[in-house]
Amino acid sequence: MFLGNGIAQAVGLLSLPIITHLYTPEIWAVAGLFFALASFLSIIFSCRYEIGVVLTKNDKQFFGLTMFTLLLSITLTIIASGLLAIAYPYLQNTLYGEALGSLLLFVPILAFLISTQNIFTMVFTKLNHFSVLSYAAPIRQISFILFAIFLGTTSYSTANLINAKMASSFFTLSFLTRAYLTRFSINDIKKNINLKHLFQLMWFYRDLPALNLPHSLLTILSKEMPILIIALTGDFELLGGLVFCQMLILAPVSFLSSTFSNLFFVHFANTTKTAMPLDAARDLKKIIIIFGLPAYVCFGIFSDQ
Repeated sequence: MFLGNGIAQAVGLLSLPIITHLYTPEIWAVAGLFFALASFLSIIFSCRYEIGVVLTKNDKQFFGLTMFTLLLSITLTIIASGLLAIAYPYLQNTLYGEALGSLLLFVPILAFLISTQNIFTMVFTKLNHFSVLSYAAPIRQISFILFAIFLGTTSYSTANLINAKMASSFFTLSFLTRAYLTRFSINDIKKNINLKHLFQLMWFYRDLPALNLPHSLLTILSKEMPILIIALTGDFELLGGLVFCQMLILAPVSFLSSTFSNLFFVHFANTTKTAMPLDAARDLKKIIIIFGLPAYVCFGIFSDQ
């Protein structure tokens, strides 16, 4: 799993000269705002019920909670898309609406793709199939780079960069879904799922959203807050520089800390329903952000030259 994450990050870093040549800082700034909003929504769509997958005690609970979390994510995606479509005429006059334009309507779609990947991450963590997750990381990164380069050769636009992210997320999700269906047959899934059992599981694990959702939202917010704040100022060149620095500094640490978190969570799964093992990952990211500030200052100095 560490090898897969290492390959993914190595490819990402090696491709930065090409990606930064194809897309301007302003494009990265708007795309970074789009990705930040999608990351925030992805946590809400699952309500962190996927954490309960690791806590399940038998196949009936495992399949049932997995299906319930997927259905919940789909339902909230549809609701969010509908509400966003209704509110879009009013959101156009906001700073975020002016920056993203019609791309704002596609935020729930990327959020759903991220949310579903998070669900399958917990599924394979429960199964101790870390080899699948080790393949998923480089697939996500390499496919994003390839899609971004291919689309960037046609035109330099924010839409192309966002499309590359959505395409790579869909490609990764397809890989995880195929791995899941290879491991389990449709009959295995059907015989362990019924509507009454899904509602029973929702009630049994009802404390998971209250225990883990606020913590997860604050973790995402602590990472994405600089992007959301700078976007309000309208300085998208500065925001683009911040996004670049996050790619260089924060992304490798995020993958490694997430890997440690998954391993720790399996160890503590039988004793707690909270996400406390994830605190170490959150604190490590904050430390790296602080020590990464000098790199951000250097980027601003050299970009002016």
